[in-house]
Amino acid sequence: GRGLRRGVQMGTLFQRNPGLAKNEAEIGYVDITLHDARGIPKMDSSGLADPYIIVSVLNKDQSVYRQKKSKVIKQTLMPKWEDLFSFPIRDAAQSITFVMYDHDQFGRDDYMAQMTLKMEECMREDRSDSFKMINQDGDDVIGEDGSPCQVRLTIKYTPNADKLSLALTKSIYDPRASEDDLKLAIRAAAGTHPKKRVLLQLGSDWCVACKKLFHVLSDNRNCRQLLDNFYEMVLLDAEMEQNFPVLKKLGDPQHLGFPVLVVLDAYGRYITTQNTSELEKDPSWVPEGGPDPKKVFKFLTYWREDGPNNDDHGFLGVPDEAYGELDG
Repeated sequence: GRGLRRGVQMGTLFQRNPGLAKNEAEIGYVDITLHDARGIPKMDSSGLADPYIIVSVLNKDQSVYRQKKSKVIKQTLMPKWEDLFSFPIRDAAQSITFVMYDHDQFGRDDYMAQMTLKMEECMREDRSDSFKMINQDGDDVIGEDGSPCQVRLTIKYTPNADKLSLALTKSIYDPRASEDDLKLAIRAAAGTHPKKRVLLQLGSDWCVACKKLFHVLSDNRNCRQLLDNFYEMVLLDAEMEQNFPVLKKLGDPQHLGFPVLVVLDAYGRYITTQNTSELEKDPSWVPEGGPDPKKVFKFLTYWREDGPNNDDHGFLGVPDEAYGELDG
């Protein structure tokens, strides 16, 4: 639906290096689009291959900081992925490696080729190009057609401050979104197993706090993973006349101020309303204000279908350690 915001699964996410501190500062994000490859050597008796690529962000000591896996493209020497990966970046000394394997249904997957990019080069300018892959000895990998093995990528680095600034310029509320979109989300939640809940964010596009909250929900990896797994999300402009009837049914939660969150179950039954001022960072030490990702995470954890829900401690009683369990 127009107002329905579902999460995008961007590759298979593996656990981060457990030896790293969970609260290390990240300076930005790198977005990588894996387009396609050519010059692929044959790996199967059919004369073709089933290639996929593991993309890793490595620390200076070569330990894995983040890692994701592309789709497997079967029976081809000209794979086309169009997979999008997004990685947080800790410092310019890191690097990104791309290792291609041939998927084997019954045995161990076979190594094919690899290449590495320095993070400092990726941070300097956006790149969209074909990159030559080599073998473990550093020699060129040559495909069946006699051409060198190359992978085509688009790489864009965004500093954290710029990412938020960009998010605040974008419209997040569709003026056409209405109760019909909410009904679609309820129907989608009811069709999942286990059943999801529906998270409704009410506000308007003039509201900077609304955009900051949506930025945390959609871009913070911990909150995003919870949202993807346990909720269907809808954004409704509370100042659009077509939404007044549904607001009335919900008890006019907009009177709490913007943004406001409402949680419904998979049958459309009301669960709770959240005044988002309780999700804010402490203004005494965070001059720019805005939602605290850890508090938002706790709220999502508390009100998910299998969460604590109505215990005496409220969502702030969710242990801080839980925020790190999804880190990665």
